[in-house]
Amino acid sequence: MKRSWMAKVVFVPVVLCTIGVAVKVVRAQDAGPMGPQKVLYTQREFVKPGKGMAHGKSEAAVASAMAAAKSPLYALALASITGEPRVVFLSGYDSMADVETTYMSAMKLPGLESKLDAMNETDGALVESENSALWRLREDLSSKNPVNIATMRMAQLVQVETKPGYGIEFEKVAKRVIGAWAKTDPSYSVAIYEMAYGHAAGPVFLVILPMKSMAFLDKVNDEHDAFVKALGEEDLKGDREIARTAYLSSQSNLFVFSPRMSYVPESWVKADPTFWNPKPKAMPMKKAADGQ
Repeated sequence: MKRSWMAKVVFVPVVLCTIGVAVKVVRAQDAGPMGPQKVLYTQREFVKPGKGMAHGKSEAAVASAMAAAKSPLYALALASITGEPRVVFLSGYDSMADVETTYMSAMKLPGLESKLDAMNETDGALVESENSALWRLREDLSSKNPVNIATMRMAQLVQVETKPGYGIEFEKVAKRVIGAWAKTDPSYSVAIYEMAYGHAAGPVFLVILPMKSMAFLDKVNDEHDAFVKALGEEDLKGDREIARTAYLSSQSNLFVFSPRMSYVPESWVKADPTFWNPKPKAMPMKKAADGQ
């Protein structure tokens, strides 16, 4: 994870079969489940074939260095289950100004910047490519139901890029889908972000769907018919047409939380130390041969 970054999915079909909860990603200097952060920073690292284990060790070393320095730059690491081999790091902030001040505070910590530069050089040799982006929470499209992300273990990331000028079409679909889910099961909620920086074409939206296990997907699938009924056949057809004509690209993939590559606040660790701070497995002792 390049912590010195400042210095240097079809939505309709996916949401018809899965919806999520409002995400509270790792936030600088705070860990309470206060609902979706207003600004989200994402970094994707596409790992070279066969370098997954080495990359994991490299990122774990970075996380350890951040923890030792008591850096305010927290990040939640998500390792891909589907799609290209990659790791996505998520960090949440109150504002764009908060992004800058948190980063500057971290870089003032003695020796941290030079240590990260050396680690990033090693990590870079294991990565095929990477990209980063800053996103703003679309509160008008998101529910207000928070979830304690520290208790989640997986997430589905849905990303939709619309044609220039067609962002409002996605917004119409999102509002209808979320409204239909509210009728189907009020416990469901969703947080949607729009890319602010990091892309040159049309509006890009990101939906983060955290879950405790894949059993969540079975539950949503079982409620699919009720959802379609709540949405209505005409709106369903209209939303599919929008997906066909207004979207440039879309993708949806599953990820698992990686505690080894994550650097999370102490309150997360205290809440579930077995998961967030697992003890290394002891190597089994070989039995001595007879007579030795």
